[in-house]
Amino acid sequence: MAIMNIFALSGLINGILSLTLGTLVYLRQRKNPVTQTFFLFNAVVAIWALSYWQWLNQETSEAALFWTRLLTIGSIFIPITFLHWVLTLLDKAKFKQHLLIFGYLVAAFFLLVSFSDHFVSSVGPAFGFPFWPKPGLFYHFFLFGSFLGFPTLAFIELFRSFRAATGQRRLQLKFVIIGTLIGFVGGSTNFPLWYGIPFPPIANILVSAYPVVF
Repeated sequence: MAIMNIFALSGLINGILSLTLGTLVYLRQRKNPVTQTFFLFNAVVAIWALSYWQWLNQETSEAALFWTRLLTIGSIFIPITFLHWVLTLLDKAKFKQHLLIFGYLVAAFFLLVSFSDHFVSSVGPAFGFPFWPKPGLFYHFFLFGSFLGFPTLAFIELFRSFRAATGQRRLQLKFVIIGTLIGFVGGSTNFPLWYGIPFPPIANILVSAYPVVF
């Protein structure tokens, strides 16, 4: 139970830091598209993280399944909002509108099926966790398409801009890359158990890396 509490606490910390950072940045420049998209990205991370915290505190499979499906709403929008923020930060959003529209349509589709068995089929014991989620058919498309695809495109754009940047801009992009890359790697350690791979989400707390680095 102590181990479970640690993992649950990581979700709470991730959620609080993400929401705090996003809100503070937004309040400084509310009309700036960069801060608006950054807040949106942080908000969906917070939805995922705080639902993650609640999920690991449940004592029944029904309640755990509800919070699991709620956390997937956050995870569904993390990839496209991250890409949206990166393209806005790099002043490329206007030139990539079709890609962003496509990404939000994909996320909207997954949202429609997020509370069905086609996305999260059930929860059950896995590596000491009593209610770990099991993927439905559409979850495979989300994970290997959306979750891998959109952030990959975002990092490609970041690395391209980093190589061409100089001075303070280069330093800014360096910290963006380091912080978000660590965060995504940490969050990705949740996926192996979905597929029966005995590897616990030991790096989940690293999602907090990007607020700390920023």
